[in-house]
Amino acid sequence: MNYAILLSGGTGTRIGTEIPKQYIRAGGHMMVTYALSVLLKCQFTDAVFIVTENEWRAAIISDARDMGLDESKLKGYAMPGRNRQTSILSGMRKILDVNAGREEPEVIKEEDSILIHDAARPFLTAEMLESCYGALNNHDGVMPVIPMKDTVYLSRDGKSVSELLDREKIYAGDRK
Repeated sequence: MNYAILLSGGTGTRIGTEIPKQYIRAGGHMMVTYALSVLLKCQFTDAVFIVTENEWRAAIISDARDMGLDESKLKGYAMPGRNRQTSILSGMRKILDVNAGREEPEVIKEEDSILIHDAARPFLTAEMLESCYGALNNHDGVMPVIPMKDTVYLSRDGKSVSELLDREKIYAGDRK
């Protein structure tokens, strides 16, 4: 079973808007809905859980319906924690809670996977998901990265350039 946890509990304080960035509308839909769309449509995703405050749940469903999404893979919501790690834990606990309520409860098995994605990153693609799921064979975890196009320097003292790094060997990923 392939589970996906869509983290949508952040407050977005760094961008200085009244609402968190994942709920800002662009192109007619909230950013969270674009990521949700890819997760729901992915052939490898079996169940999606969204970590979000209660106040945003109806808006997410409404926007998903406006986008014409099939909600059958959306299995539940979890409350956000005080940081990213506790929000992930909350989502994982929700997976266990939902499964425990079945007549024949499923537990998370060794062959199952849990994909975690941040709703504030709307440019998720089916190709990224397929690549991540495909790379899981013989690995405990994977993450998508992109090749660096910028010139990257290393500073050992934080004041001067110590070394020019080979961008062919450096990739960008989310450090959270």
